[in-house]
Amino acid sequence: MSIIDLTRSIGLTGALPVGLSEAEILDTLAESRTRFPGARHDAAWKMHADQAREFARRDSNLNAARDLKYVFEQVLEEVRPPLMFSEAFPINTSVPAGAETFEFERELGRGKPAPYMGGSAVERVTTSIERQDFPIRTYAVAIEGDIFSDAANAFAGRANRAQRDLRKALQRFDELLDQISFTGDIATGLRGVLDAKFVGRTFGSVAFNDTAAADDILDRLHAIANRPANQSNQAITADRMIMSPRVFHFLAGAKRSTGTDMSILDAFLQDSPYINTKAQIIVAPRMANPDGDGLDAVVAYRRDQQSIQHILAQAPTVLPTTRPDAIRRQTIVVARTGGMVSNDPVGVAVEMVTPPSA
Repeated sequence: MSIIDLTRSIGLTGALPVGLSEAEILDTLAESRTRFPGARHDAAWKMHADQAREFARRDSNLNAARDLKYVFEQVLEEVRPPLMFSEAFPINTSVPAGAETFEFERELGRGKPAPYMGGSAVERVTTSIERQDFPIRTYAVAIEGDIFSDAANAFAGRANRAQRDLRKALQRFDELLDQISFTGDIATGLRGVLDAKFVGRTFGSVAFNDTAAADDILDRLHAIANRPANQSNQAITADRMIMSPRVFHFLAGAKRSTGTDMSILDAFLQDSPYINTKAQIIVAPRMANPDGDGLDAVVAYRRDQQSIQHILAQAPTVLPTTRPDAIRRQTIVVARTGGMVSNDPVGVAVEMVTPPSA
């Protein structure tokens, strides 16, 4: 006989006693038969029924056997890596949502003034337009359910399951945009800042760990930070640097020299003309081992749309819920992106370095 049958047999239509397991209740009822045999059994049975009703009166919210389990109101969320793309890069939303491609036009000039020697021979200046086309890709995900699962979730106290699914879908879209910003998407041809075909990469000869001298690491940091300015004839100066957490913590903890409290990172910020505060250094987990070869990336760039930007034609959008039939429902979330583009690739410096072991 189940505990439900037992409670019905004693005339209890409310909840079961709070704080007692089914085994404890069965033991108590069995004990009552021993202690109150014969004519006294009905009196003991009534006593247990009165106790059960008292427990139910104290907590009117308990209305089924499952309510004997306490469920915390807070739902524990998945632990996910931090997303840094919106902090690291400008996001351009000017492309219409319906566009299939987008194009950049770049004006190039040739010629310069020269000494005039008389006659009709005069140096000429000409301009030309260089065009670049890029694709827009569509990404979508569906949230589905039916009247049976909705009813079951409502009965189990999970009536907000659809909202949780929607929140999870939007979170996955943010993670996708973060991934595309840094490493791109090979399947769709979208570029990320760490894609080898996006900008030229260099491989550092100086390890960013205890095997290298602090001054050598410091010199290499300055070389990475100054490369956009050197490559653009000082037209573009880097004002941001991105690195992995382990590289950042190493630079912030390793001392410039023995007997000083100044770290390698502090020395760099003190001497760098353009990147001179920790707020200009972005720590991003995706910079760690992006190619699977054990190397981390360090990127220096100028944070403006002329240097680098993420083209987001349509932010994650929840479409109206539809019902394919009388039972099922479906909600689709869609986004459209062109990935990362750089109008002046020389304004971005990417160097792969050997990180500390931990």
